[in-house]
Amino acid sequence: MSQLGALRAVMGELSEKDLETLQTWVERLDKAKKWEEAAFKPLQNLLTKAERIWQILKISSEGEEPAFAGAPRPATDGFDPASDEELRRFAIRTLLLEAMRFHKRDGEKREREKPSATEEEAA
Repeated sequence: MSQLGALRAVMGELSEKDLETLQTWVERLDKAKKWEEAAFKPLQNLLTKAERIWQILKISSEGEEPAFAGAPRPATDGFDPASDEELRRFAIRTLLLEAMRFHKRDGEKREREKPSATEEEAA
């Protein structure tokens, strides 16, 4: 959990400079082999491949049906979210913060569901 806290701190508001700092931090994390490849690679792809956030959110202009097909259209027809860098950084930050929240809540749930030592002795 402490590395996720560090990730949150490095992320900042995810301005253009923050994104560069975050990419550097992730590269150092990779060199230190702190995370498993299965956790590291998706994060690295999210930060380095501009289209990745839109693929995850299924808002891609690559011929896929959008995940939010019934949602209201943007005020400007033809708006392409993939071309807006600030929106991309906001989407990445939001996705990462929500993923961290989910991860934390899931860990707390597992702790609550874990049998206590006295319950195990009684069995």
